[in-house]
Formats: sequence, C-alpha cells, structure tokens
Amino acid sequence: MLSLYPSFNKPFELVILLLIAVVSGFWGYTRFKKKLSASFVPVIILNLAILPVWAVILGVTADESVHLHLSWLVSQGMIPYKDFWQHHPPFLWVVLSPLMASIKPSVDVFSVVRFLSGIVFVLNLVLGWSIARQVWGGKARLSVYLLILSSISLAAEVVLIKPDIFMTFFLLSGIGVSLEIPGKRVFPSFLAGLAFSLAASFMVKQYLLLLLPVVAIFLGEKRAIPSKLALYVSGFLAGLIPLLSYLVGHDIFQDYIFWVLSFNSKIVVLSVSFPLGIAVLAGWGGYLLLKRSEDIRDAGSLLLFIALLLSTLSSLTTTSAVGGPVYLAAWFFISAIVASGCDLSGAFDMIPCLFKRSAVYGLVFCLFLSFSMERLWQCTDPRYNTDKGAVAQLMKYCAHDTCIAFSPTHPVFSYDTTRLYSAWQYSFAGRFLFVREDIARVPVVERIRTLRPALIPYRFLKRDFILDLAQKGLISAGDYKRIVPFLDENYTRERIGVEDYYVRNDKLRKD
Repeated sequence: MLSLYPSFNKPFELVILLLIAVVSGFWGYTRFKKKLSASFVPVIILNLAILPVWAVILGVTADESVHLHLSWLVSQGMIPYKDFWQHHPPFLWVVLSPLMASIKPSVDVFSVVRFLSGIVFVLNLVLGWSIARQVWGGKARLSVYLLILSSISLAAEVVLIKPDIFMTFFLLSGIGVSLEIPGKRVFPSFLAGLAFSLAASFMVKQYLLLLLPVVAIFLGEKRAIPSKLALYVSGFLAGLIPLLSYLVGHDIFQDYIFWVLSFNSKIVVLSVSFPLGIAVLAGWGGYLLLKRSEDIRDAGSLLLFIALLLSTLSSLTTTSAVGGPVYLAAWFFISAIVASGCDLSGAFDMIPCLFKRSAVYGLVFCLFLSFSMERLWQCTDPRYNTDKGAVAQLMKYCAHDTCIAFSPTHPVFSYDTTRLYSAWQYSFAGRFLFVREDIARVPVVERIRTLRPALIPYRFLKRDFILDLAQKGLISAGDYKRIVPFLDENYTRERIGVEDYYVRNDKLRKD
C-alpha cells in the first residue's frame, strides 16, 4: 500500500527534478562543509509559494463545480436527494448556501471560494501545530511539520472547496480535546463528541477516529469512566443536531441513509496508497511516540499514536478505486503532527561521508518538492487553460434558463433540466440500476422538449450523448427517434472549451 507517488512520465520533468536534486545537494554540501545542519526552509518556502500560483492558474475542477452548484440549488430552496441526486452528506451545501445566494453569478466564484478554503487550510495548520506542541512540547519541530504539509498542499487540494477541509478542522479539534480526556476534567469528553460528530456531518471518512475518545476515557480514572462516556455520547448526539434537523425537517433522512451509507458501502474499495516518504516519517514519529509513552507514562503520546493508527486504517478505504492524496488530507495532518517529533536534520549528521550526506539531502529535498511540481506541471494541460473560459460561456448561455451540463464545465448558477449534472452520476448509471431509476424520475426527453434547455451535450466522454443515453437505457428507442429531429431543428452544434454542445438557436442569435 506504500507508493512512490508522485510519479513522472515525461523526460523533461525527470531532467528538471534531477537538476533540482543536484543543485539542492550542492547547496547542502556547502552547509555541511561549514558544519551547519540540514535545512528544509527553502523547500517549504518553494512549496508554499507554488500553492497560491497553482490556485490561480488551476482550471475548474469537478468537485468544486459540483459543490458550488449544489450549494446554489440549496440556496434556491431545492432539497438534496429529492430534487437532485447526490451520495454525499448535504451539510456543506447548507453551510455554503447563504454565500451562494448572495454572490453575483460569475466564474470568479471559484477564486472566492479558493481564497476562503485557503483560510481554512491556515486554520488547520495552526490547529495541527498546537496539537504537536501539546504532545511533543519543545521537541516539536516546525520545519518537519511544515515540510510535510507544504509538500502535499497541492496534491491534497487544500484550497479547493470540498467537505474534507471542514472535516479535517473538526477532526483535529476532536483529537486535540481527546488528549485532555484522561485528566480530571470531564467536559473534554463532551467537546470531543461534539467535534467528531460535526466532522462526520461534513464527510463520513476517518470513521475509526470516533474510537479515540473512548480509548482516552479508559486511560483515565476508572471511577470517571461512566460519566465521561455519557458526556461523550451526549456531545456526539448534540453535534448531530444541525444535520439531523435538516434531514428530518426536509423529510430526507431515509434518502440520506440510502445514498450516503448504503450506496457508498457498495462502492467502497481498498485502494488508498500512502506516499512513501511521508509514511516513513510518520512511522518514525509513531515509534518515538510509543517509546515516549512507555518512558514517561505520557497518555498524550499514546493517544496521538493511536490516532495515527486509526487514521491509517480508516484511510485504507475509499470509494470507486479513486484513492490518492486528495482522499488523505486528514491523514497528512495527523502524520505531520506525529512526524514533527522527528529530528530529521539530525538524521543527516549520522551519515559520515560528506558526499553521501549531500546526495541524500538533495534527493530528500527533491522528493518533498516533487509533489508540488507534479501538480503544477499538470496545469500545462490545455483543459486547465480553457475550463474557466468555457464555464463563463456556459453561464452566459444559461443565464435565467435551464441546461444539461456536466461538471466540471457546468454553469453553476443555473437549474438542471433533468437530474443529470455529474460525471460520477453518469458513470454510476452504467453500473447501478437504482442510479438509472433515480435519473428516470424526471423523463429526459419529455423535459428537453418541454423546457427547451439552453444547451445540451452533443458529445460527452467522447461519445454521442443522446445515443449513449439510449444505450444506457435512460431513454427509449422511440424517445431517441423523436429527440434527434427536435435537436436538429432547434439547436446548433458549438464547441465550448473542449466539449461539443447543442446550443439553442435563439441563444446564438442573442450572442
């Protein structure tokens, strides 16, 4: 399950990385020759400098497009599961709906939410560091902590709006409070339950961390165990009140259970890979925590080690075999907290040969920069340079109208003609009958003929969209024969971004 991620296939990328390794190794050589310790400040600065650049030049992503669109739908009074399909909890969309109701429809919405997500990332950094200081004390090394988190900030997509960034905030809060549970105070048990339930309200991941407060309770005084367990359960239930109130109030509790819990259980796979460099540092830190907990009987060290173990086990599961760094955001933070107790700079002093020490330093420097470099190079893909322009054009055509469009190139601030809007949803329709049945709740061809959407995909995923609907069983053969002449008469094919669409003729005349 360990991975050498990131991976590079283009020769020029490998050449550049090799040059970086050579230059950084030479710089390390000059430091070591002067009897100075290894420094990772330059790679941290480079990673943190690349992050805002990447956030500005990155094209529209599918997750961003979907979550913003659904938040806008909720702000317009539409109800998740009933009025549109999803298999995630609705808490993020409810939280973002006031923002989406107040913001002017524009492609700039992606820049706004990336800035807000960046603020949440900084808050998570500060929160994680406070936990590291709480456990490691003066032995916590900020350079190691930032080395890990700055290196994966692009790969984990920390500045893109998604429930994971808020889930991570509350998970870290829960871990920090759990460290206080073995003490005499009982209220931290309630706060831990509150934090973990709020984390689960955003995203049901890292589920095994719910056991951490229970372990912490049993590490404390035996006579306080019943009261602390009761407070933990009470806090957990209290944290669920906002989500449950929304679900019950909109009569979608059963839909939530089916799509978020039952459906997702059908697509769970064991396929997450951990980046080798970070896994090694986390393992090293975990070993030091175990020794520390034995030597000084420190419950906090043991609990942090258990948190790493529970997070790692939870991270082994993801959905639809689409694992990778983006699904490991919380694990990265916990690993960085654990690894901050490692004397990485001192480890280089154990290599007696100056040349070998410099070479290893260059490779490590290059490794922790390569995460950011890989994501930055992906932005040279033509799609990244055309997505925002394509979305802006879609917004223009679909203003005050309905459409059929798929993320990431979706106009966000427009109603969907049918229940189709997500590429994942369309993919699931080919595998699961109940997804096809959900789509069929709104007859596709009838809605197209009645509402006459501003645009419809002509080709999607390199296939004829209307023909593919028939082949998937989403429309009948008779529907197909009726809709093709209708589209030819009322629509014109136009390429927008990298996709081809049917655009309603009157929209082109206005343009």
